Amino acid sequence: MQRNDLPRIGVLSADAAAIAQFLRRIQALDAETADLLPLSPAAVPDCEPYLCGASTQPPLQKLSEAAEILAASGCTVIAVPDSAGIFCTQLTAAAGVPVLSTADTAMPQLVGALRQRASVLCTPGVRAANVYGLAARRYGLHCSYPDASVQALLGCVQPEKACSEQVLRSIIELELARGCDGVVLDSAQLCAAFAHFGLAAHYPQVFDSMELLAQAALQQSAAASGARRA
Repeated sequence: MQRNDLPRIGVLSADAAAIAQFLRRIQALDAETADLLPLSPAAVPDCEPYLCGASTQPPLQKLSEAAEILAASGCTVIAVPDSAGIFCTQLTAAAGVPVLSTADTAMPQLVGALRQRASVLCTPGVRAANVYGLAARRYGLHCSYPDASVQALLGCVQPEKACSEQVLRSIIELELARGCDGVVLDSAQLCAAFAHFGLAAHYPQVFDSMELLAQAALQQSAAASGARRA
């Protein structure tokens, strides 16, 4: 198949780190099955303070305009690898193509992997909006979030800091020890550190949301490509 015949995956985020992490995951899985079109609109108000109630500037209008641009550019699916994923239902309606969030792609893939309960390590905005809790209910799962002291440690985890490996290990083990069947990582920073320190082999109960989103986007783009050929 020629490159210009490949389905396009749009990547919508104002967070450059989130885009970079998502693109790495796609390329590691299979860079030859789809073209990638990232869009990072600078005019979009920051979702984090809005979701936390610290800003009254809604980002949805600008996000919708960006999603429409990606759809008009030939994208058959759009991935949102940051906290703007809470608006995926509205963005799908605006763009006319599937718009995927980490929460909405992680939850169905965890059905069967988890017995009942997952701890979600995420940004304050995603936590405040209870993005994972809302998605989990649709699949009969229960999501919880770490207590305040553990939540405060999440921002300390950086892939370039050697001490972050032990911090991340400790956080994961604390969450598993309090009765969670698994731990979902939902931020570019945490996912990058988890991959950088090679922790997947040590913690099969941990789910990398960037990885799951990349898998779902590739599956959707393959389905769209098959529908076109049919």
